[in-house]
Amino acid sequence: MQLRAVLRIVVVGITVAFAGAFAAAEERSKAEIVPQIPHAVYVKAVAFSSDGRHVLTGSQDWTVKMWDVENGALLRTFDAHKSQVDAVTFSQDGTKVLSGSLDKTLKLWDAATGQLLRTLEGHTGGVNSVAFSFEGSLVLSGSSDNTIKLWDAATGRLLRQPKPGRIDNTK
Repeated sequence: MQLRAVLRIVVVGITVAFAGAFAAAEERSKAEIVPQIPHAVYVKAVAFSSDGRHVLTGSQDWTVKMWDVENGALLRTFDAHKSQVDAVTFSQDGTKVLSGSLDKTLKLWDAATGQLLRTLEGHTGGVNSVAFSFEGSLVLSGSSDNTIKLWDAATGRLLRQPKPGRIDNTK
């Protein structure tokens, strides 16, 4: 056999071996498509729980949905906003859900039951970002009204709001 033919056989053999290995690796690493009961319109916000087991989605259909990551099941729908939901997050311990909406409110929910715990009002524009403090006692919101607000999660009371042109963030 000529050297050129031997090299061609070796190259073809290596190519076939790599193609088979890549196909097997791709099959093993392929992420499952999450079966869904979809939102009626665009998903605007997503967040993972800190343990990675659940996902929140917020939508233009005015709802927040919580999903099980492992099997893709819809666990519950949080439904109380009066406009699109632009921000969602879990508390660090996963027991609370916080959502912010174009309706100018934040909603605090019990993650296990879906019960609305309280509505935080005070922004004059849509709420487009929300966050919990690490221990979950404080909530922070950002809005299209060009403000951020710091809230007490247990009471819903507004604690601080930066005044225009001030850095000390006093109320």
